[in-house]
Formats: sequence, structure tokens, C-alpha cells
Amino acid sequence: MNYIDDYGTCEKTYATLCIYPHKLDPEIISQHLNVRPSRWQRKGEYPHQNEHTARLKRRAKPAQISGWFLSSEQYVTSRDCRRHIDWLLDQVSGRDVELHKLQESECSISVSCFWASAVGHGGPTLSPSQMQRLATLNIELGFDFYEADDID
Repeated sequence: MNYIDDYGTCEKTYATLCIYPHKLDPEIISQHLNVRPSRWQRKGEYPHQNEHTARLKRRAKPAQISGWFLSSEQYVTSRDCRRHIDWLLDQVSGRDVELHKLQESECSISVSCFWASAVGHGGPTLSPSQMQRLATLNIELGFDFYEADDID
């Protein structure tokens, strides 16, 4: 794939794999996928974070829902969301069976992309191969769009 790392209409972007385990303990997700999350949370507790997401602690409140989150924000510097999505998919590559088992046990799995516009127009692009990879894993993709002035 030909990434455009200096994507002209994008100020900032990153992607997050979001797994909501409902009845499962979020720590079980790490064991199933053999991947350490950026953060995770149990309903009613404060989010657990790795060293890269410790800055979130000052805004943390007890979680309303359990969740497991892997973000590209601290690992990928490109402004091309395709690179961020591929990074996430590469982190769980070869774990198709485990992801499907989690979905069968009522886990909700999706990818959420943060995308801030640098100029007020334009937008992200997905490749057909990414759409195929997401479809094979039965993972939905959503975008949160912002104006560059709205981000810190």
C-alpha cells in the first residue's frame, strides 16, 4: 500500500481497537490475543493504563462499562489513517480464531478512528485490502471527526 504519511487534509489521526467484553474480565482479552492493551477498564473502577497512556489519568472517572483498548496513537506518527489501521490489524494478525471466539462470547469488537481535519474538508481513505481484513474479522470501523481547532 502507498501510504501518504503527510496526508495534507489531516492534522492528526490515530486508531483504537475497542473490545467490550460484557461478562468477561478485560484482562482475559490480553491473554486470548497475547497483546498488551494501551488501557483497559472494569465497570466501576478507574481505567488501567500503560506508561504511554498515563496522561489520561488526570481525566479518569470510574468506568461505566468494561473495556479493552489498543491505540496506535503513541506508536504511529503518520497522518494517514490507513497506516494506523494496518498497525492495529498487524497487532492481532494470526488471532482470527481468538477474535471470533471473543465475539461468540458476546464481546463487541470495533475500530474507532480519531481524525482531525487540518483545513475543514477532505477526509480519510480506506483501502480495499483493509476493508477485506476488517470484514474477515467481523470488525466494524467508525470515525470521530474533529476540526484541528477543537483538539489539544
